[in-house]
Amino acid sequence: MTREYDVETLQRAHDRFELSYKPEYVAGSNPSLTVWERVIRRLMSDGKVLEKRDVRFRPTPGCTWEDPNGRRYSYGWKVHGTLKAGLTVDDFVRVYSSPTKSGKPSSWTVARSGFAPAKVISSHKSRLA
Repeated sequence: MTREYDVETLQRAHDRFELSYKPEYVAGSNPSLTVWERVIRRLMSDGKVLEKRDVRFRPTPGCTWEDPNGRRYSYGWKVHGTLKAGLTVDDFVRVYSSPTKSGKPSSWTVARSGFAPAKVISSHKSRLA
């Protein structure tokens, strides 16, 4: 499952955070540190759910050695939780892809991964056998 945040969404979240402990804060007066963020959650074969967060930080003005689009960083894989007993992969996908309680579509997108099925190169039996 993948979920991405754009700069506007990140700025709104930053403003909510700032207002939670600074009542005099004016929305938008302090830019968020990140301009892009992606969260990936993967269900492993043992039932563990792993999460990885990737971000792109706001570029530093006047910094010539840094990427002009901002420095990228990955926080790495961490265990997010465990799938409840009795649930399947299809249940996991259904929960994340179903609409929210307010009726808005889910912000998570499904990306199935894994090994591709084996391909038969030749159906001829070896003459050495």
